[in-house]
Amino acid sequence: MGRNSDFREAYIEDARERAEAGATLAELAEHFGCSIPTLYAWGKKDKRFLVALKAGREHADSRVEATLYQKAVGYSRTEVTTEPDGTTKTVTTHYPADTTSGIFWLKNRKPDEWRDRHEQDNSGTINVVVTGGLPKDV
Repeated sequence: MGRNSDFREAYIEDARERAEAGATLAELAEHFGCSIPTLYAWGKKDKRFLVALKAGREHADSRVEATLYQKAVGYSRTEVTTEPDGTTKTVTTHYPADTTSGIFWLKNRKPDEWRDRHEQDNSGTINVVVTGGLPKDV
């Protein structure tokens, strides 16, 4: 059986939802039974498909950014549970700031200040003064 190259309007919303859930282009292509270039061709054929893909991917990226930020600065989470006797219990758990997440955030947001590799300017001149000749036995 050949790969699917037929575009269907129903793919628009399906692609947006899957991209929003974090699906990669390879995973979308597998889901639709086509190749990644076919996904691009569908986007050229119907701009709504391309817009849906982009919107879904941006939504997923925004969620990751928000949770990375929360992890970098620390956060609290409150849960209400019902005990077997019918009473409710509220528990707040604090998650402290995560140093690695903070470093990752800063390296990407402020690369000039936080990157590991620092550029050095080694330009200039070197003056070499020869004061004597080479020894005769060299």
